[in-house]
Amino acid sequence: MPVLATTIDAGWYLVLAALIFTIGAAGLLTRRNVLVMFMCVELMLNAVNLTFVTFARELNDIRGQVIVFFILAVAAAGRWRR
Repeated sequence: MPVLATTIDAGWYLVLAALIFTIGAAGLLTRRNVLVMFMCVELMLNAVNLTFVTFARELNDIRGQVIVFFILAVAAAGRWRR
């Protein structure tokens, strides 16, 4: 049985990133619990990371993935802060 190689267009990734960012922004603006607010900020950061990776893939450039690496490193360092 032949396997069909399908690729997902970059527009779908950008729509997904916009949806995730919107959910995070709405949660950040409507919630009062600090833990939930931090989770919403994480959602927003992941949406931005998805956008950077999408454009890095489309433009065939590694710089977007490098920026994502630094964003993840800063987000992880922020979790360990007391």
